[in-house]
Amino acid sequence: IDIRIDQALELHHKKAWNEAAGLLFAAWRDLPDTDLRRETVSLYLALTLDELGFSQAAGDLLMELVRARRAPEIMGPALERLDALVRRQRLDGERLVDEVLYAQQLGELPDETHDFVEYHQALGDLRKGFPAWGERRLEALAKQSRHWSYRARHGLAVHRISRGNVEGGEKLLQALLEDGSTPNDVRNDARLALAREAYERKDFEAAFKLYHQVDSPLPLQDVVLLEKAWDRVAARDPRRALGMVVGLGAPVYRRLFAPERHLINAMALRQLCQFRAAHVAVREFRSRYGKLLQKIRRREELVTEPLVQAALE
Repeated sequence: IDIRIDQALELHHKKAWNEAAGLLFAAWRDLPDTDLRRETVSLYLALTLDELGFSQAAGDLLMELVRARRAPEIMGPALERLDALVRRQRLDGERLVDEVLYAQQLGELPDETHDFVEYHQALGDLRKGFPAWGERRLEALAKQSRHWSYRARHGLAVHRISRGNVEGGEKLLQALLEDGSTPNDVRNDARLALAREAYERKDFEAAFKLYHQVDSPLPLQDVVLLEKAWDRVAARDPRRALGMVVGLGAPVYRRLFAPERHLINAMALRQLCQFRAAHVAVREFRSRYGKLLQKIRRREELVTEPLVQAALE
């Protein structure tokens, strides 16, 4: 089996991903759980699967490696790839915190990887009811000038807004927009947070302007487009809202689970005095989601519902 592993690693380094994946999976399947070689095979299998686009499988393997902590020498590379998966939005940060990182002591790590772990553990503190610990960790991280430092500033801003310090939170978000070194994904999240606050103040034009400045890749703008549609309905600009609802039906947004599109459609049509069309939109919403809403009201299990399963895929 050592020969097969060596062949697989050679193929991996040559970027022959398909061939490497087959050999690595065969070795991973044949090695017993107690064999430490399985940890190395698991790492390279995860890296190879990620290169092939199977990010979910890669993330699961990497999280299991970090959770088990049987081979300290592979913790760094595993966490580095988990960091990359989170940055590319291929892995849910909350799941990573809850299942792997929270309360773990992971030893010496490179600066960027340490920042990644520290940031997510700080979020875990905030979500689990230890705000003083979480804030202290975020404030320390925010003093640096690395990727997760900017994320920490954003996290602090959102946390302060949630605690009622809207002015302090918005000041931090505005500073992120004005700092030319802020990574683009963090800058976009700052714009979104400021837009939502403007919407809550009923400053719909300011909110729309901020939404319009978000420049993430088109497939990632589904929620932005949905919130822009809500903003236009609230601003009594129904024609533009309807255009955005139509846009949400584009193939690039096929993975978006947004039942409220029907409601936006109905409200915009009602503002245009198209009462019959608005009534039809409401009927379509009830026909499609009525049974699901009844289950929600009865607090029944939803994971077996086809609509929910499709949204989670």
